[in-house]
Amino acid sequence: MEGKDVINLRLNTVTAMAQKSKLQTKMAINRHSDYPIKVFPRYLQSLTIDNTQLVKLSYHICSLRNLTHLDVSNNKLRKLPVELGRLHLSKLVLHDNNLGEIDDWSFLNGSKLRDSLRELDLSANDLTCLPLPVVKCHKLVNLNLNYNNLTHLPLPYVA
Repeated sequence: MEGKDVINLRLNTVTAMAQKSKLQTKMAINRHSDYPIKVFPRYLQSLTIDNTQLVKLSYHICSLRNLTHLDVSNNKLRKLPVELGRLHLSKLVLHDNNLGEIDDWSFLNGSKLRDSLRELDLSANDLTCLPLPVVKCHKLVNLNLNYNNLTHLPLPYVA
């Protein structure tokens, strides 16, 4: 092999490694026009979608295996997909949505989410009762229920 071929090979390897190290791990979307049309970067660890009038959480978000922090504050969510329970989220921020209208909280029954969730923000959602699956999140350290209409709390779950 000539010297220039080896140099080109080394440069290509270094360039590829540099590109791989710059993988996008954080994303913040603050306008509806910034929302990705096709897919989200697959190595995302933190995703914030704030004040975009979002009414449904995309399946693509639920397939982001590295995601540990999801913030979908100030939107119009009325339902969350069961697939969300497959993520290893440590922080889930659902502040100021329309979640008080839903009766299906089964996404919190997903064992990966239930066993990894440490922070949950359900503030300003017009909740009248704390959803029972929240009680089953045993690693939960911080639970924000401010600005709701809670009238009662569920009895603790005994397994």
